[in-house]
Amino acid sequence: MFAHKIHKGRGEVLLAACDRDVLGKTFKAGQLHFHVNPGFYGQELASRRQILDLLSEASTGNFVGNRLIEALCEGGVLDESSVLDVGGVKHAQLVKI
Repeated sequence: MFAHKIHKGRGEVLLAACDRDVLGKTFKAGQLHFHVNPGFYGQELASRRQILDLLSEASTGNFVGNRLIEALCEGGVLDESSVLDVGGVKHAQLVKI
């Protein structure tokens, strides 16, 4: 299961989602610190299929977690070359054009 939250504003829909087990944690890579803020990523839970359905209505996405990123790559949503690794945890952003 994945935690998620939908943010709407200025005509845009942002889907923020993460692996449930990284919610609230901070990851470090050199001087980069990345906090998976529950206020931003939300605490509502969804399956892989539900996340893909929600993403179909979003204009942008922000994703954290190895399982979620793997699912999005397998689903053809993300390309592995666009994924960052921050302290062993994958992170990607998506903008639909």
